[in-house]
Amino acid sequence: LAIESFDAREPVSAAVALVRPQAEDKGVRLSAVLPPDVLTASADRRALKQMTLNLLSNATKFTPAGGTVTLSMHPDPASGDLRIAVCDTGIGIEPHLISKVMEPFGQAEGPMARSFGGTGLGLPITKSLTELHGGTLALDSTPGEGTCVTITLPEWRLRATSPADDDPQGLEARTA
Repeated sequence: LAIESFDAREPVSAAVALVRPQAEDKGVRLSAVLPPDVLTASADRRALKQMTLNLLSNATKFTPAGGTVTLSMHPDPASGDLRIAVCDTGIGIEPHLISKVMEPFGQAEGPMARSFGGTGLGLPITKSLTELHGGTLALDSTPGEGTCVTITLPEWRLRATSPADDDPQGLEARTA
């Protein structure tokens, strides 16, 4: 990771702008809810953009025309952690397939899933990049209703100062 301080809204907004034409072509409504104030992050800017792009691309791909994809980004009021959630009204994922789609090259099975292209790398890459930042990725899905994927980055990623005191596992040293 190439750690730097930057406004976390910038790479997230750039990812939204990249996916917007795909969503419009499919007839999917894409919206983003970002905080009005600067969110200074200490992270890898390119990785944050890639993580967001992967989630938005998947959500748009698996949401039929007339559906919605919503990205929200905010600091958690209780913990201070940064939460980035991408939720859709797409086809959803069967509970028994969630662990499979989190593995490299793993894809959901069935006629609906097979009609969509892809390598099955978006979620595993996003999960790995999230974990390299000391964060977690959670996936909640209901078949026929949609999916919500939430990236949670630790509170110290929102400070421009060194997280050494809050980094007991030495994640910053390993990723810098």
